[in-house]
Amino acid sequence: MLIPPTLDRLRPLRLPALAEAWQQQQQDPTVADLPFDDRLTLLGEAEWLSRQNHRLHRRLREAHRRLAAAPEDVDYHAIRGLDRGQFQPWLSTG
Repeated sequence: MLIPPTLDRLRPLRLPALAEAWQQQQQDPTVADLPFDDRLTLLGEAEWLSRQNHRLHRRLREAHRRLAAAPEDVDYHAIRGLDRGQFQPWLSTG
């Protein structure tokens, strides 16, 4: 197989997660039994997930938050006038 040349071509195409997932597939004997479409789906999913994670980390870094807080951490019992319904869109997507 031409693994090193293929990896050398994937990285300049900005597909590092796909390249890494492909290397992992080459080392996992159980993946060899999967049909091509399933393997390709797994590779695409790895690249997509990596990009989503990078976007999230970049946005969190650019937000310059003073505290690491999340909607799930809000204390609704404290007297602040917070309405749980206002937070519901963020709570239901996780």
